[in-house]
Amino acid sequence: MRNGVPSAGLSEGWLAGLPESETRPSPSSAFTRSRERPLASASALSSRWPPEAITPSMMLSPPDMHRKMVMELQVTSGVIATLLEEAARAAPEECCGLLLGRDGVVSEARPAANVAEDRARRFEIDPMALFAAHKEARAGGPGLLGYYHSHPDGHPTPSATDCDHASGDARAWAIIAGGEVKFWRDGAGGFEEMDVGMLES
Repeated sequence: MRNGVPSAGLSEGWLAGLPESETRPSPSSAFTRSRERPLASASALSSRWPPEAITPSMMLSPPDMHRKMVMELQVTSGVIATLLEEAARAAPEECCGLLLGRDGVVSEARPAANVAEDRARRFEIDPMALFAAHKEARAGGPGLLGYYHSHPDGHPTPSATDCDHASGDARAWAIIAGGEVKFWRDGAGGFEEMDVGMLES
């Protein structure tokens, strides 16, 4: 995406608490190749969620979230395949969604509606999808490990706009572009490329 994530975003406090084509590359090759350019940040997810709906419990992150996200992230081959398929399906608009899993292993890429006004240049994750994921996690389901979106005509790296909207919540961002998938950590000092391992699924 060019201007990275949603145009206006949820507050940092909110985010901290929210617990085909035959010629397309294989998940493995898309995962291992690399390039360069702009990501949407967690802080820019959406401005449409009403502040009064936020409760104190939603503003608490798991105590080990930051520690885990600094370590290597592991992703299943099925997740990589889903990311590539979603990007191709949404083109020329940006796709977006959530990365779910446990203990630093991303086992699901869950598509979400892109509610941005200019979906060809921006993405804004539907806040209802975000709320549902946190509710599911609190009930014992997979946790929210990060987010994903595509850059239809760009590169799989965070854009200047992405960086401007970074929240520093330590969650992962997957960016899909040109048949490639790269993962970035939204850290306190800005986006950093993550050390990611592939798991067969």
